[in-house]
Amino acid sequence: MNGRTASDVKHGRVFISHSNKDHAQAMALCSMLEHQGISCWIAPRDINPGASWASTIIEAISHCDIMVLLFSAHANASRQVLREVERALQRDRKILTYRIDDTSPQADMEYFLSTEQWLDARPGSGQHGPRELAQSVQRLLNESEAAVRQPGPATRRPNRKAAMGPRRWQIGVMFAVLLSLAVAIWNWVPRLDSETGQPAPMALTELQSIAVLPFENRSQTASIDWLSTALADMVITDLSQSETLRVLSNQELYSTVSQELIMAGTIAAPAKLEQLASEAGVGAVLSGSYAQLGERLQVSLSLTDVGSGQLLLSRRNAGPPDEIFDIVDALTQEVRVALRPDSSNVLDRDLKDVTTDSLAAYRLYAEGLQLDLQLKREAAIPLLERAVELDPSFAMAHARLGWIQENLGQVSESSSSFDAAFAHRERLPARERYLVEGLHFAQSWDRYHRAVESFEAALALDPSLHSARHQLATVLAKMERVDDAMEHWQRLREIGYDYPGVESGLANMLYARDREAEAERVLLEAARRQPDNAAVRLALSWYYVNAGKLDDGRRQISLAQELEPAGSSFLTQAEYRAALLQRDLDAAQARSDDLLTMPDAYAQWLGHTNAANLRVLEDQLTAALEQLQAAEAAYGSENAFTAMARLHRARVLLESGSPQAAAGLAQEAFTSGAGSWVSWEALFVMARALWAQGQAEQALELTDELRRQAELDGGPALQRLALRLEGYMAADSQRAVDAFEAAAELLTENGVQFHFQRLPDHAQTWYELGQAYLRAERYEAAATQFQQLIDSQIERIMAPLYYVRAYHGLGTAQAALGNTRAAADAYAQFLSYWPRGRFDSERVQEARAFMRVNAQLTQNLSR
Repeated sequence: MNGRTASDVKHGRVFISHSNKDHAQAMALCSMLEHQGISCWIAPRDINPGASWASTIIEAISHCDIMVLLFSAHANASRQVLREVERALQRDRKILTYRIDDTSPQADMEYFLSTEQWLDARPGSGQHGPRELAQSVQRLLNESEAAVRQPGPATRRPNRKAAMGPRRWQIGVMFAVLLSLAVAIWNWVPRLDSETGQPAPMALTELQSIAVLPFENRSQTASIDWLSTALADMVITDLSQSETLRVLSNQELYSTVSQELIMAGTIAAPAKLEQLASEAGVGAVLSGSYAQLGERLQVSLSLTDVGSGQLLLSRRNAGPPDEIFDIVDALTQEVRVALRPDSSNVLDRDLKDVTTDSLAAYRLYAEGLQLDLQLKREAAIPLLERAVELDPSFAMAHARLGWIQENLGQVSESSSSFDAAFAHRERLPARERYLVEGLHFAQSWDRYHRAVESFEAALALDPSLHSARHQLATVLAKMERVDDAMEHWQRLREIGYDYPGVESGLANMLYARDREAEAERVLLEAARRQPDNAAVRLALSWYYVNAGKLDDGRRQISLAQELEPAGSSFLTQAEYRAALLQRDLDAAQARSDDLLTMPDAYAQWLGHTNAANLRVLEDQLTAALEQLQAAEAAYGSENAFTAMARLHRARVLLESGSPQAAAGLAQEAFTSGAGSWVSWEALFVMARALWAQGQAEQALELTDELRRQAELDGGPALQRLALRLEGYMAADSQRAVDAFEAAAELLTENGVQFHFQRLPDHAQTWYELGQAYLRAERYEAAATQFQQLIDSQIERIMAPLYYVRAYHGLGTAQAALGNTRAAADAYAQFLSYWPRGRFDSERVQEARAFMRVNAQLTQNLSR
């Protein structure tokens, strides 16, 4: 289970040395070089789980041809980076330093790098960009290959102590001063427009951000209406290849600006342009039109500086309609050169190379995109499916299809689409490629850290890529990095990114941190803005139910049902939870039955899982296990949800006294849930089951494995799981208390389901800590812990077995404290749930014995 070792390490021709604080920029450079066909090695991506960092890095440096050093203030202060540089020089590897800020090298770094090549990529330097870096890297690699092919007399690297003498420094400084003066004079002297002879507008080359509006069809030919969205998307795709120009994606534009305002700008209503640009957060608006003129298609575009109202440029091109890609390529190249005269740094591929060479496929994609932007997602799916049938390598269409399927809860379908987009990601511009990589990696727990890296790299290229920020926040929330996720969602909310999931995600994070009033305010404000949005009402209903405000929750459920009469599994599940919180088991069962009548697999799985939890509350062990077996079959194939049901069955068997059967099922869940959270929780159950059978050595091995994975993952969820396992296997009661207390400290203040495949573990952790206090004879602390579980809201209904057992634990603690009446009340509640003892015969016997003795004492006293 340890995976690959350091001996399996990937080797790259280029070793990228960087500070972890510059990781997003380093990943962007890495991706750019790999896109050029240059293999790279970068940490932590290429360090295998469980492998030694030091030995892996040494081996990677030994096998590389050159090192690229991303030099910054962070790198300058990093001892690790300095050690990597020193090691590279010891191995006689060439070092190419890519400087991204104004930091001067500290003495040791200067000593090592004094005769190495530097590229200046500092903001505003205008000297070297990614293209120069790629060219320099390729040149050094070619030199390395030539040296291998034509060995000659050995040459020594220059002595660092003798290099860069005082006079050389003086000449370098004088040259830098003269160069700076020359650049300043060039920027000061007014440049003339080649056609008019008048000074060119400075705003053009200073422009940093653009919103591209749908194009206007001026020929009134309905058969080419689809080009309105298509042309805008083509321009966005083409211009977004520039690493120095921020172009809003369609998704960002439609999520921050109303469609009415967008269309007002499209028809050139100047009064609306300033408002549009302000809401979109851009400096200029690119609008355009097209018309069918005989057998030719004419496309025009113009770029307007909204602040001044000045027309920055206007361009026109025409050609046969089937050459639309070439028409747009020519137009965007003119725009790019006008905006960035030094456009040699821009990797500019033809549209057909980054999208598709099938015009029919692109038309289907554009029509599907328009429907998606109008939130008509179900209607968009067949169009996008036909697009990828025509061109299976159309990565953008695969990605859009996956995005829509994910938002509709079609888990397996979205996974397949994201995988297909990932397989053809090299066709995409850099920011879209990072987004697709992030969506691909975000499908499994063991690659969440890579998803975070990809989304951060996309944001490093374009901080306004709101979809990447939303997806980043979603993954961070799944990893339980609550405060980080909250920060990103709060930022999206502040800029008006109106996309489903932002407000609900932010509200969940606030509720997890016990900031209930703020969470409620976020959702109520969303409902005021969108009173007819069923998704907002659904989010409000879930919030109120989770917080135990059941009347408010049911009111929002009713409003959502009015807006969405067909209903959904999410609405029905909210009703189920509300019924269960009121201890109305009949109503809860009715809602579970409703789920079983729905056609989708997730609803079926949910219905059977809910029914199993109800059978636990009713002391029906066999029926609970049967429902979980039915949940395993809901999808008809192996996936994470199948593994979840199997793991739940293993947990029930373990807690009801069948550790051998539990261990076998947990092993199956570990295999079928590989890569998901389920695999790690299965490891936890396996270790406990082996420990219960007396197989201590194997159980401890699994505990060590879980601990190692927790260290690599860095998130609180896996750390908590490892600590809980240590608590079960502690040598004495105090160590057990320490482990479970440490786990409890990592819990969020309130239980929130951050992940479809992982329920909050508050109830389990509270129960385990209460049991540890009992063993340590800390009865007051134990009573407090059990009472916390009993009084909880959503936490207790997600773990019914531990909730019922908490009454037994409370009774035991109160009896030890001499609180006979309180103990009797707790035991009575315990027996009301489990009167027959099918789940927990030993505890039931203890409770019955206490109740008999207490009844006898009461009877004697009454005499």
